[in-house]
Amino acid sequence: MARLVVGPDQPLPEHVVRGLVMVLSRWKDSWGRRPVAIVAVPSRRHPILIDDLVRNLAVAGKLPLIEALEVGGPRPDESASSSKRVEMLTPALRMRGGTELPPGPVLLVDDSYRTGWTMTVAAALLRQAGSSAVLPLVVHQLP
Repeated sequence: MARLVVGPDQPLPEHVVRGLVMVLSRWKDSWGRRPVAIVAVPSRRHPILIDDLVRNLAVAGKLPLIEALEVGGPRPDESASSSKRVEMLTPALRMRGGTELPPGPVLLVDDSYRTGWTMTVAAALLRQAGSSAVLPLVVHQLP
């Protein structure tokens, strides 16, 4: 799996997407409520991968895909301390202007996860914008 998110930007193989759909179907019993929409954390490293994945998940789950988040500015330094990383992420990751979220939980999808700060900041933004809950799904946890 690591080579898929460290290698070239391309759609995930179909068997990996099917596996992620199966994971989500197993998780549904532990959710208080099914997601009402899917939101992707924009990926600077793998935009094709994440776009293709969330579109496939949206079709499989019959959910709207909402392009609620955008990134800008310099990419946070992965070796930075937690406080510095959050300081860099806060202006870089933001809600798209005019985005409206449907009431209820959203599925938040990211290609990779190292420190958890990107997912944390993204989830906070979605909660501030009205999501009742944010259910995270990450393709690969980096070392």
